[in-house]
Amino acid sequence: MANWLLSAVIAALLLVTVVLPRALRRMDVLIVMAGLTWSIGTLAAFALSRGPGLPTLHGTFKEHGLETTASYVSTWGSAKVTLVTETVAAIVCAASLKVSVRARAR
Repeated sequence: MANWLLSAVIAALLLVTVVLPRALRRMDVLIVMAGLTWSIGTLAAFALSRGPGLPTLHGTFKEHGLETTASYVSTWGSAKVTLVTETVAAIVCAASLKVSVRARAR
């Protein structure tokens, strides 16, 4: 539950930085970096859970394949939804970071 909640907060902050006037956008690069870091971290955890496993207090957490639990969003499994959405989020954040850095250089 915490994963989607933090993702929603970062997405809301990103939308706020788009709406705010340019003079108030001092945190845009930090927010985009947070989104990029969160997406890459989620994808890394996803990869580890399908590979060697994620160490936990009770052993190792390991999933198999992309057909996990049902998703509330679509008919796809939740693993597929996570993989697609976090990949898209990482690409969008990387592109936004590039635009933000170029805009600051001017």
